[in-house]
Amino acid sequence: MAILSKPTSWFSVSDRTLKYIQYSSGVVFSTFLSIHLLNTFSANLGPLVYDELQRLLERYYQNKFLEPFVVFGSLGVHIVSSVWRWFKRYQNEKNNLENPMKIPKQNTPNLPSLYHRYAGWFLMFVIGGHISFTRLPVLWFSNWNPNFSYSTYTLETYPYLMYPYYILLASAGFYHMTYGLMKMPNFPNYRKFLSAPVPVKNHPIFWGSVGAGLLVCVSSVLALGGNFHYVSKFFYPVFRSQQRTIFTALKIY
Repeated sequence: MAILSKPTSWFSVSDRTLKYIQYSSGVVFSTFLSIHLLNTFSANLGPLVYDELQRLLERYYQNKFLEPFVVFGSLGVHIVSSVWRWFKRYQNEKNNLENPMKIPKQNTPNLPSLYHRYAGWFLMFVIGGHISFTRLPVLWFSNWNPNFSYSTYTLETYPYLMYPYYILLASAGFYHMTYGLMKMPNFPNYRKFLSAPVPVKNHPIFWGSVGAGLLVCVSSVLALGGNFHYVSKFFYPVFRSQQRTIFTALKIY
């Protein structure tokens, strides 16, 4: 019989518990992500609507009491629990912890589940930079305001980088959240939540909402690029100066 090393205390947390923690933190973070995407989608209605809605929504997700928990706290817990679950699965496959005499058959994820996983990994690798470039500059500049025209400035200045980035960021965030929330009706029932599959394989509401949402993500980025509405360039010199200060501090150029 194979000799297995004794699992450490942190590794002994069950996958069922981690799954519930992962989903709970995702639900909390989705209260921020949903309104953030709503603000992004409002770009199709023009700079005035976008900026006014942003000022309104910031009262919630930039509240000094809520932001540490609703945004940073829930996101951190979600990432840690996700990576933890992945590491446990990897270790179980590598060391055959569940059955030393037989390698258990692994369920192959369906395409919607794979897309959800890939979107999550992409978001995990870019979210730190996104938050840093939108929230940390307030430490340098008292007049920092990443409004509609700031997004237009970045898209005009670095179109080949920022258009794909913004579209992928919005699309991945929308899909990852939508797929995860499809399980929400089972969430209060712990056992049912853990065992019930996500009903999306042939779900017309899911695919209809995903298809429409992804199209709106693309149109929103195009709108932010100034393709649909007139965007004032009055603050461009300020953005350029602030960007130069940040890049110099980070030794980017």
